[in-house]
Amino acid sequence: MDIKVTWPFVNRVALIEIKWLGKSLSTLGSNFSANYGDARAREGAGQLSEYLDANKIQIPDKNTMGYLVIFDARRWQTNNNT
Repeated sequence: MDIKVTWPFVNRVALIEIKWLGKSLSTLGSNFSANYGDARAREGAGQLSEYLDANKIQIPDKNTMGYLVIFDARRWQTNNNT
C-alpha cells in the first residue's frame, strides 16, 4: 500500500492505494515510458482488496477503511510533442 494512517488513541486504520493514469515520457523525452489506462485502476482495486484482507488478519481488533485514489492525467490526442 502507498499510505497507512493509524490513530493511536482510537480503533481506526486507513489504507490508501494511489494510482495514476496517463502517459509519461522517458528520460530522453523521445518515447513514452508508461501508458497507463483503465486496467491500472482495476489493478489498484485488486491490490487494495489484498491489503485489506491481510490487515484484517494482522490487526483484527482495528476498524479498517480502504481508499483507492486515482489521478487521471490522460489527455486526448497526446503525442510526443505535447
